[in-house]
Amino acid sequence: MLAVGLPLVAIALVAVGLFAFNGQPDAYDVEQSLDADLCPAQAQDITGSATYLLDLRKSIGDATAPGESLNDIGRRLPAGTELRVYAIADNAVAPRRLLDRFCKPYGEREVVVRAAKDQGKGERDCNELPAQVSQRVRDLAGRFCARRDALRGRIDQLAAKAPRAVDNAYLVEALEETAAEFADRPKPRNLFVFSDMLQHANWYSHLDLGWTGWSYATFASRAAEREASAPPAAVALPPDERLRVTVFYPPRRRITESLRPRYAHQTFWRRYFEAQQADVDFVELSRAPVLEARRLMVTPKEEIAREIAAVLEDTKERRAAAARSELALAELESRQPPPTPPPARPAPVEPPAEPAI
Repeated sequence: MLAVGLPLVAIALVAVGLFAFNGQPDAYDVEQSLDADLCPAQAQDITGSATYLLDLRKSIGDATAPGESLNDIGRRLPAGTELRVYAIADNAVAPRRLLDRFCKPYGEREVVVRAAKDQGKGERDCNELPAQVSQRVRDLAGRFCARRDALRGRIDQLAAKAPRAVDNAYLVEALEETAAEFADRPKPRNLFVFSDMLQHANWYSHLDLGWTGWSYATFASRAAEREASAPPAAVALPPDERLRVTVFYPPRRRITESLRPRYAHQTFWRRYFEAQQADVDFVELSRAPVLEARRLMVTPKEEIAREIAAVLEDTKERRAAAARSELALAELESRQPPPTPPPARPAPVEPPAEPAI
């Protein structure tokens, strides 16, 4: 009985070892065919979804480069996960621009080296694998690493060109579009964001309001007026179905670098993601430089002032129009010839007096 039990235990341990990261396999099957993006030829074989959303339109100065975070993301992804990478655009209707899309064809457990001589060397990158790792995994990891590194270089080039002055920052719009896209993608789902998380649009702007005005209730009211934000799900999702969000967050000088504004800012976004049934973690990076931006948002006081100014302007224009009409009428009357007087009536003829008798 013991001889039979031991092989069964060994088989069970091997089966468990082949799965990691929420039950996802460590690598594709040997016979699995991959496309040019390292993804399964059959879309239904993709086992998870991830999106990396990058805010590359604002200068980050000496802050941690966004491409560096791509390495961390790559290590976190389970085998079989499709990664889509977008940059935030300057168009509120189309707020994202696709940079690349590819899959991770191996699992981190497959690159763990248990040999004594390799212990203590820290976490290895996918292009630094020792000989103990199988050739199949080495080839898959090398292809993944090459694709990742090419994208990383492109991301860092775009970030280096970012100006210190911006006209807009459609972060919420990009998050909304990403959430809508996740609805049709396989679970589990992970969202990674590299951004100072400063929204700047005419309907809501962290820059225009200032940190004491970062009220989520005000934001939610304005978002409802736009009729664009996705409403929270009616039924609470179980923990394993909630979207997992990681924000690589460089605090912005003079805006969120101090403790209280940064706490208010992160609290705002925690409430936002909770309303979307998502769990968020902030990974704080080094500070980003001062940001310059023209004012876009109209506050309630400004709206009232503009309405009053509009009424006054309209009244002034009406009065001016009435005055112009009166002047035109007077000028027209002055050009008319004087009216012809009616002909004089003849004097009445009195009958002759009768002769006296």
